[in-house]
Amino acid sequence: VLGRERVEGVRLRNVKTDQQSTLDIDGAFIAVGIKPNSQYFSDLVDTTETGHIVVDGLMASSTSGIFVAGDVRSNSARQISTAVGDGATAAISVLKYLQG
Repeated sequence: VLGRERVEGVRLRNVKTDQQSTLDIDGAFIAVGIKPNSQYFSDLVDTTETGHIVVDGLMASSTSGIFVAGDVRSNSARQISTAVGDGATAAISVLKYLQG
């Protein structure tokens, strides 16, 4: 990432040709990792081929009483805003589950 006070560009390298270039940009979105940390639950709930936990619209997993929120769930936008919404949905679902 290039720039001192703000993002001004990025330095790129083509991994196939090793050719380098720069691209002028005003901002960058940095994503760190794509592998979910769900291996601890893989024997308990259904997961996708990528390891994300499968949930329904109420954040319920395939196992009764296990609810999932955030980047580890399938079909997540992997954004803080959606993780917060997932958490709220999961919390309400847990409450309803506990109330019977």
